Amino acid sequence: MVGYDPSATQLTSTAHGVAGAVSGVLTRFSCQPLDVLKIRFQLQQEPVSRAAGSKYRGVLQALSQIVRDEGPTALFKGMVPAQWLSVVYGAVQFATFEGLTRKLQRLTADPSRESGVGLHFVTGAVAGVAASAASLPLDVVRTRLVVQSEPKYYTGMMSAMRSMLRQEGVRSFYKGGVPTMLQTAPYTSLQFGAYTAFSQLVDRWHLWQERPSTKALVCGVLAGLAAKTAVYPLDVVKKRLQVQGFQQHRVGFGAATPAYRGLLDCLWQMARNEGLRGVYKGLAPATLKAMATTGLHFTFYELVVRLMREARDS
Repeated sequence: MVGYDPSATQLTSTAHGVAGAVSGVLTRFSCQPLDVLKIRFQLQQEPVSRAAGSKYRGVLQALSQIVRDEGPTALFKGMVPAQWLSVVYGAVQFATFEGLTRKLQRLTADPSRESGVGLHFVTGAVAGVAASAASLPLDVVRTRLVVQSEPKYYTGMMSAMRSMLRQEGVRSFYKGGVPTMLQTAPYTSLQFGAYTAFSQLVDRWHLWQERPSTKALVCGVLAGLAAKTAVYPLDVVKKRLQVQGFQQHRVGFGAATPAYRGLLDCLWQMARNEGLRGVYKGLAPATLKAMATTGLHFTFYELVVRLMREARDS
């Protein structure tokens, strides 16, 4: 990653956090429609298939269906909490990652050398867990806003937060917390580790040496594809648990989401009632989103870091 060139100007963890926040905001705006589509697929009980008579049967069909039923703005439902989520997640993730990596480097025999893939697997996992813990309430609110039917039960982020606190208590903001953490550690570990591995491979092949943004985009896309495919079932479970107690406000989206007693019960019921394909519902838009999100996230992050360094050196 850009942050590990020993000859480059070293930024503080706070600066890296700001770069992560900016990157998160830009990435979220670019990929929000895919996120809405992914969540709708994940919560649909019926198969995502043309032959099933389901509401959503494929990527293009679902996009047109959402626009036809709810208008183009529906593709950006939950944007406000999603952007706050991106700010919090991106800032905590990159600040923790850069800060922890730098501290661990000092414990090695050669602190100035470029970090290896193994170190990035470890620090990426810790950074992801910290970021998820900090942003989970916003993730739950975002999910509720994305999946509610018309007329809307929540009028916005603050309306949702007040209603959830009053009717379901503080614990409602942490629904799906267990699968979130179980998913996040390997996901971010693979993101950062795979990104570093692909970057080193690209450097070894002497590709895009004069085009760092292209290198960041390609390596980020590949890292996002690998990470999302590996942990996707836990993402589906997380969304199912986050809407527990909210089923009555999803009228018109097919069968109601069943009541689940927790992570294992959710996995068991999904596998029994919906088959193995059930735990991979929404994988197509999720993969597209993961590739685009990870690619853009690293690209924007590397760009902001580079601009900050140039500003300090000038």
